[in-house]
Amino acid sequence: REILVSGHEVASRFNLRLIYYIWALFRAMDTLSYGPFFDLYLSELTSGGATFVGWVETVNSMTQVMIAFPLGVFADRHRRSSVMRCNACLGIVALCCYWPAVFSGS
Repeated sequence: REILVSGHEVASRFNLRLIYYIWALFRAMDTLSYGPFFDLYLSELTSGGATFVGWVETVNSMTQVMIAFPLGVFADRHRRSSVMRCNACLGIVALCCYWPAVFSGS
């Protein structure tokens, strides 16, 4: 049997695969940057203090747990484009806060 596929379906499949590849790449970079490299950076910052690294990881995890539910409700109640715009704005604000700290060496 031959299955006829329209141009729209081909484009949709391509877009879906592209989203999965970008998501996988983002997760890999996120895991590396906030995983062992971030812990090593914190350890170097405090001259090998494992207690400080543990506290930072705990605060990070608790923050994610507390924010996940409200942001999930927000994402369910609003249109996808609005959520993506809000996410882009928050990302730009976070980048503006993070960028000077990187270049000042703190």
